[in-house]
Amino acid sequence: MEKPIPLERLFKEKIFRIPDYQRGYAWQREQFRSFWEDLVNLNGQRSHYMGVLTLTQVAHADVRTDSREFWLVDDHSYRVYHVVDGQQRLTTIIVFIQAFVDFFRSLPCHHKKPSNEIYITDNLTLAHVEERYLFQTNPRGGFRTYKFGYTDDNPSQVISGIAF
Repeated sequence: MEKPIPLERLFKEKIFRIPDYQRGYAWQREQFRSFWEDLVNLNGQRSHYMGVLTLTQVAHADVRTDSREFWLVDDHSYRVYHVVDGQQRLTTIIVFIQAFVDFFRSLPCHHKKPSNEIYITDNLTLAHVEERYLFQTNPRGGFRTYKFGYTDDNPSQVISGIAF
């Protein structure tokens, strides 16, 4: 068993896809609250252990040339992985990161600023966070390739009224 790795390394040059045989996202308020409390109660010297992920690498030859992932796989050494176990936790991380990005973007001092001009720290912008964890934008086609999603549309249960 590998030793735990940081989130940044987990996402480096990887694209995660939930295969169509997996159930949709199902976490509810109780799981969200537990996740949030774990994060809030960390001190500066500790990390949050998210558990084990089971991934299966998709062969380069199996990535369709007309897919939105192909340019990253072919030109930038990205690898596509199917998430076999850990989908609920990984989805929650993505939901959390997206909520974090949306919160920073919504602050009045950031009104109408592009992501690369919104600083979280002295040298970390929202654009950096988006590129590391959420998506890459194809400079030639102008479209986004999301680093996490389903292989096919697999609607999740709609969660409303979640409050952290």
